[in-house]
Amino acid sequence: MKKNVPIVLIVVGLIVSVYFSSKENAESINNLRFNNATTSIVKTKYKVNLDSILHIYKAIDNKKEATVFLDKLEKYTNELNQKYQASENHKKVVAFEKENIQFMKTKAGSIKKLHPEWSKEDCEKLANNFIWKGMHIDMVKYSKGDPDDVNISNKGFSSEYEYIWKDEGVSHFYTGKESIVVDYD
Repeated sequence: MKKNVPIVLIVVGLIVSVYFSSKENAESINNLRFNNATTSIVKTKYKVNLDSILHIYKAIDNKKEATVFLDKLEKYTNELNQKYQASENHKKVVAFEKENIQFMKTKAGSIKKLHPEWSKEDCEKLANNFIWKGMHIDMVKYSKGDPDDVNISNKGFSSEYEYIWKDEGVSHFYTGKESIVVDYD
């Protein structure tokens, strides 16, 4: 019988050890859930009294009550996050619309209305009478009107185009078959 006593003590010790470690593990998980929820609340920038939430959480001594409390806290946090995200998205939409309305009132906006396929930046350049390599020949035509002459030269498997305007300033624009300006003079 003396041989059984140490084995019984070992088994009892293991049971107690498992009990306390699972209790500590559950507390650690609950603390992690609490920290995640409160951190998420802080990120929403809403004014929430976290001290009160912490006080209530610390006053709970029952694991089941703690789990229920944390479930409700996480649900509340998710609702706050959704509300915050919706608010941020709405702010972005309003800012974009406001900026777009202002832009559409400008000369560049008028160009964009006529040519929605052109970028806002390209329309702003055209409104300021800029020319650049990489612009489409249609942009040049928008700025200068139709060319007075177009010369085509075939070089092997490709063609090059020279668009000529007989006016002051830059009057010769060169493109490939894609109609993108590769040079001008």
